[in-house]
Amino acid sequence: MRELVVVENVSLDGVMLAPGRRDEDTRGGFDRGGGASALAEAALIRSARLPFG
Repeated sequence: MRELVVVENVSLDGVMLAPGRRDEDTRGGFDRGGGASALAEAALIRSARLPFG
């Protein structure tokens, strides 16, 4: 059996967010998207380099 690893960005009110720029997904008048990549980029790079095992 394989292991499935999922990384997602969820706001405190349970909304799944796009990880890119704040203006990445503004459909429906939503103006608070993204913004996580600036904070998490180094951590994501480190975790992506870890071997899956």
